[in-house]
Amino acid sequence: MVVTTFSTKGQVVIPKALRHAKGFDVGVQVEVVDHPEGVLLKALPARKKQPIAALIGLLQPRYSGPMVTVEEMNQAIEDAAADRFSRAKP
Repeated sequence: MVVTTFSTKGQVVIPKALRHAKGFDVGVQVEVVDHPEGVLLKALPARKKQPIAALIGLLQPRYSGPMVTVEEMNQAIEDAAADRFSRAKP
């Protein structure tokens, strides 16, 4: 039996041999479960890291109109700013 103590921050050290046996390596997230006999720590499955390119097309596009150029977007911004400025004048 191993005895450990909670720190003032609520942290507790799990012995290295036990961490290693249960796969609690650095960065592993664990689920903390209230159990009738105490507290249960369950390692969560690691998320697979994917390149950004794999995410392209994942989200549905919100704009369904024709493609516009950067110049057209900049012109629209300038026009909206000029319109807002002209309406703000007393």
